[in-house]
Amino acid sequence: TASIPRIGIGSAAQLVTYGITMEKLGKAGIFLPGSWQNNILGALLSGFVVTVVINPFDVVSTRLYNQPRENRLYHGYFDCVGKILRSEGGLAFYKGVAAQYFRIGPHSFLSLVFWHHARTAFGLNSA
Repeated sequence: TASIPRIGIGSAAQLVTYGITMEKLGKAGIFLPGSWQNNILGALLSGFVVTVVINPFDVVSTRLYNQPRENRLYHGYFDCVGKILRSEGGLAFYKGVAAQYFRIGPHSFLSLVFWHHARTAFGLNSA
């Protein structure tokens, strides 16, 4: 379905961004490696990156799912992408990005903060 690319790429963006941010902040020495401050900054940045990365996939999915059954506007995923690019330009893939952030941002933030603290509680993190 049209949501499969979104799920894979969104999860990858979230975890890679979080991991790199935690690593870079730990090396920068502003806060202690693995600290709650680094955790919060990593989670906030990750939520933003996930929003930017998955919004184009959500725009395409929404267009595909909401088209009429008869006289379809799009004949598949790549047809939809091409028609959006030709008729509306690249910024059309970021329609609704603010609403997307208000939905994805808190989810990503809370998931990563709880994940970090659960790993720490079970002795799987260094801090």
